[in-house]
Amino acid sequence: MTTTALRIITAGAMLASVAATAPVLSRQAGPGSPAAARAGTGFVPGRLARVERFIQGKVDDRQLPGAVLLLARHGRVATLRAFGAADLATGRPMAPDSLFRMASAAKIVTAVGLLTLYEEGRFALGDAVGDHLPAFRQLRVRQDDGSVRPATRRLTIRDLLRHTTGFGYGGDARQRAAYHEAGLMPVGRDDDWSHAFTLDQWTARLATVPLTSEPGTRFEYGLGSDIAGALIERVSGQRLDAFLASRVFAPLGMRDTGFIVTPERQARMTTLYEAGPRRFDVVDAADGSRFVTPPSAWSGGGGWDMAGHGGLVTTATDFFRFLQMLLNRGALEGTRVLSRHTVELMFTNQLATLAVPERAPGVGFGFGYAIVTDAARYGEVGSPGLMWWAGSANTRYWLDPRSDAIGLYLTQVLPFPYQDLMGSVMRLSLQALE
Repeated sequence: MTTTALRIITAGAMLASVAATAPVLSRQAGPGSPAAARAGTGFVPGRLARVERFIQGKVDDRQLPGAVLLLARHGRVATLRAFGAADLATGRPMAPDSLFRMASAAKIVTAVGLLTLYEEGRFALGDAVGDHLPAFRQLRVRQDDGSVRPATRRLTIRDLLRHTTGFGYGGDARQRAAYHEAGLMPVGRDDDWSHAFTLDQWTARLATVPLTSEPGTRFEYGLGSDIAGALIERVSGQRLDAFLASRVFAPLGMRDTGFIVTPERQARMTTLYEAGPRRFDVVDAADGSRFVTPPSAWSGGGGWDMAGHGGLVTTATDFFRFLQMLLNRGALEGTRVLSRHTVELMFTNQLATLAVPERAPGVGFGFGYAIVTDAARYGEVGSPGLMWWAGSANTRYWLDPRSDAIGLYLTQVLPFPYQDLMGSVMRLSLQALE
């Protein structure tokens, strides 16, 4: 994707606002497709400006260090703007090509990578994970009375993608204590998954922790995508970073996406902050970020600790290319990553067959993201089929298949969710559609 006539507007040392003239991604193979010739971008200009004013106001009020917004429709970028600072200490402005820790917003990338192997016939989604990762053959389930018994259901590959594994993120106190005991979480730091294990060592230890429920019976957001990353490595024979680079990033032209920030890209890295009452404290500085050094294992779930080390780093335009591929039902600019049928399966609520078939009222769950199934019960602006997910550093994407629209709001602030800015920006953006 080429971006033409970038116009940089400065408004003080802490602001970089960049407007781009609607780059085009063709929806069919080859140049000159009908989508590339469309003149409009499908957003009402005044309402689009409302979204940008909202973000700028948060920067001006010192409630937000910086952010990047990308909105697109019909394969055309309507706005690509950077606000505030990528690093407050130096005053370096945020830019459209700033690098962001995507954290759990990258779970969808792991899902796509795993599904490329599914399309090759390497496994069925109903296959047992233990057929490929033997540590998961003998799982145990913790009962309400605290006792532990053998699981009666198999953990399947579909369970990894829809988060029905029974391996939660430690919301259950007894499971959290077991994670501490297994060395998967540092004692006393319940939000930190730092470790020095290889991915094989990590999965072997995880498999010893009792599940909170039988596999495949209850949605519980957790470690499914990380297990999926280990499964990719076992089935493909490649390390996760190399596999995703060859199957997803390189084919889609995602040149700035990876697990490590290389020296030539470090100047574009953002600083991760923790929001305090009247200041932002540095969690992972752009200069000297942990993402410069390879970790012991790669995280298919988005990251192993508060700084997301082990997860993906990308730019707004790179991730837009990935999302546009999905909205195009698996192809981008003549390159097909997944079949149309597989993408349509991804866009389906995977919780529909469960006893509790929703993540929240009117909201189901696909292969790593929420899906609106009933707009009235959902209770917010958004058509049925609207999909979104976010990362702990307050990075969010959304796909609206009915409107053929994409949104990205990227910042680097903890805690999650920070002032519900992600939800506000998504709602304002959906209201700006023609």
